[in-house]
Amino acid sequence: MAQLVETTGSGGLPEISPIWIVEFAVDELYDIRDTFFPKDQMEKTARLQKYADAALALVERVIPQELRKSTSQRAQYEFLRGKILDVFPYYQKEAEDHLSKAVCTSSIFILMHGYA
Repeated sequence: MAQLVETTGSGGLPEISPIWIVEFAVDELYDIRDTFFPKDQMEKTARLQKYADAALALVERVIPQELRKSTSQRAQYEFLRGKILDVFPYYQKEAEDHLSKAVCTSSIFILMHGYA
């Protein structure tokens, strides 16, 4: 998980890492999946969709296109998108594709930098 405190902000106060905020939103999404059991399953699906849409928008803001040129940022972006899309009880090819890209990208990053 990302560090909670990234840098020192104005006035010497710590700032919250933007990626930590995204990871917190993803954790909240999975908490809803695992703990929210309404009588109507459509209510749960609607709530998951609402939170997933918000989390996906947050990922787009925190890791914009220009940052995704970095191998590590690209891997993190793909992983987070895949994890968000994988929260639903039904199979989504798009989630699998993003998670596969994250694995491939991070593997290439590891090999390029000699971490293997």
